[in-house]
Amino acid sequence: MKCALCENEQSRASFAPIPSKKVATIILLSCLARYNVITLEDAKKHYKDVFVSRKRVCKNHFVQAVMFLGWEIEQLSGEFPLNGISEAPAIVMNSLLVHLRKYRGLLDDTMPMEKKDVREFFNEYMVEFRDEITQRISTPNSPEEELFLKANANFDLKKEEESTSQIVIKEQLPEISDGRDTDSPAFFVPKEEIEGQGVSNPSSVNYHMPQSSASSSDEGDVFSEHEPRMTCVLCSVAYPISQMKVASRVPQRNILFLASMLIKGVIKVEDAVRIYSEFRRTQKRCCKKHYLEAAIFVQQELKKCPGCLPNEARLPRFIPMKFLQLLKERGDLIDKDVVLNATDVASFFRECLNKYHNGKEWELVEEMETSSQQSAPTTRVGSKCNFFFELKDILLASANRSDRI
Repeated sequence: MKCALCENEQSRASFAPIPSKKVATIILLSCLARYNVITLEDAKKHYKDVFVSRKRVCKNHFVQAVMFLGWEIEQLSGEFPLNGISEAPAIVMNSLLVHLRKYRGLLDDTMPMEKKDVREFFNEYMVEFRDEITQRISTPNSPEEELFLKANANFDLKKEEESTSQIVIKEQLPEISDGRDTDSPAFFVPKEEIEGQGVSNPSSVNYHMPQSSASSSDEGDVFSEHEPRMTCVLCSVAYPISQMKVASRVPQRNILFLASMLIKGVIKVEDAVRIYSEFRRTQKRCCKKHYLEAAIFVQQELKKCPGCLPNEARLPRFIPMKFLQLLKERGDLIDKDVVLNATDVASFFRECLNKYHNGKEWELVEEMETSSQQSAPTTRVGSKCNFFFELKDILLASANRSDRI
């Protein structure tokens, strides 16, 4: 038999019938077209043809669709939904519907699509192909994973960073930031939906509520007791999502962040490699304090070189070669294929200035409180709780290190 979608010949046992519900077929074709298993034009053609003679398709395509949907959910909730999505929060389902409805409109704009349709599709085929899906998502560098990563890497690295080996950096004022992370995945919930839910770009959502009724985030927002919480991939502590930062989609920035944590002794090499792998696939989040600590570390290293950082609120005039080499050495321990240059360091520092510097000093919330409903779990990177102290303690410790040097 030939598959109606890919036209590969296989035994009858390798095929499954097209779903009886048209909306389920739209979900299947939407997932395959979004992640370039088939083209959009082919999806349109097949949608018109498959119902004429009840054609069959490879079971593999259903497995692929469930894997893609599951990975999207993992980006939002931090866990692949092996047990189905019957209990998935509304905000997660809304995010899935954003792109599915987009493709629905291109295939059949008369066909309604609701959350229950997505739940039914995912749960049905998750149950039917659970063993195959479990095995495939555990296999590194699978074809599906490569397609997923490629589809979500919808940014131009050449625009994000200058391809130059020069060490001198042109000094400039930091760009104005609106406080939102520009590295968030493109298919996340639109801004208007986010504001309606009272959250910002959820990734690894952990629905433990904070004790207090309201608190201020470091970017001026107020989070209520109804704000979802996420678990930091570095320290495994859950905080309100407004106090977290999504991992960058630019690999150089993730390498610089983790290399800084390595040099400071916050994490070990094996932890850095694991976390980088999670950053690469699932857009995990970390406490903003970790990024602030990395920024202060970079700043102190730059200040060691006379004339490098005449204004702490601006970009450095140049990146010291010795410091760049140190970052490269640690970065190679994480991923040898990612090459760091001076512009990468300057870009990372500028991002931190935009988000955590008010023009006079580093600024963040006094203390990110954890939920009193449960004690903080043991961190996956060891008992490194020392980086949750007050900001003034961070600055004081950094100043003391600089004085000794």
